Amino acid sequence: MDTLRAAVINWEIREIGSLDEFLDHATGLFDQALDQGAQLIVFPESIDLERIAYHGDVPQNEVALVLAPDFPAVKSHFESIAQGSGTTIVAGTHLNQQGENYFNSALICTPTSSLIQNKNVLTQWEVGEWLIAEGKGLVTEPNLNLGTLVCYDCEFPQASRALCESDVRVIAVPAYTETVRGFNRVRWSCHARAVECQIFVIHASLVGGLNREPVTQTHGSSAILCPSVAPFDESGILASTAFNQEGIAIADLNLSLIEPARNQDDVRNWQDRDKGHWKVIN
Repeated sequence: MDTLRAAVINWEIREIGSLDEFLDHATGLFDQALDQGAQLIVFPESIDLERIAYHGDVPQNEVALVLAPDFPAVKSHFESIAQGSGTTIVAGTHLNQQGENYFNSALICTPTSSLIQNKNVLTQWEVGEWLIAEGKGLVTEPNLNLGTLVCYDCEFPQASRALCESDVRVIAVPAYTETVRGFNRVRWSCHARAVECQIFVIHASLVGGLNREPVTQTHGSSAILCPSVAPFDESGILASTAFNQEGIAIADLNLSLIEPARNQDDVRNWQDRDKGHWKVIN
């Protein structure tokens, strides 16, 4: 596939009363993206926290315990709409149980299968309050040369390098950031990953909140990013949503331009990744 039409969702947390309302929210945004011809649709991290709304006050150490039982139904729903539409969906992240542990996992649904990408590097809140476990590696979706890094994972260059050395050309970054500083760290890291690896990066943000834990308030916008080298847009931004508002951004990703950009421009970050003498010598 030379050209891929991608959509990224800025999901605004809302008060809902049931699992069905949550699934309707997801389907409504999916349908809007599909109507615009999207072949890949990326949702943010922790969209499952919207479901806390109908569980009342939940202690932090029970958030995963409360949300995980609905994950099979959520997974089945996204698998169904992916298969029915022929679309690949990075369906946000969800707290779910695997064996004796709980994980914060991105769900990737293709027209024929689904994958789970556990978050590898956890925030202190996830470790200390939610009591969830770290993931142990990376998975790729080879048909679209797609990899996924969950929020904080994108802040570590070795993660995107490992994906791109496995032929990934597009990295999805579902994110949930409670502060503008947090949003900036993730967005700047996404730009850096696009520069270093000379690839497309899709950053999806959760916005809004329930004005109570575990999701008091969130901040961000969603964007589809590219390396700032010819022939890509000089801004490094192909499309973006308004800040702190629910919305969808759409862009066409010309995957056939990746290799020429890596090999022909004045700077060749990907080709030069092993050059340089970085050891301190004084």
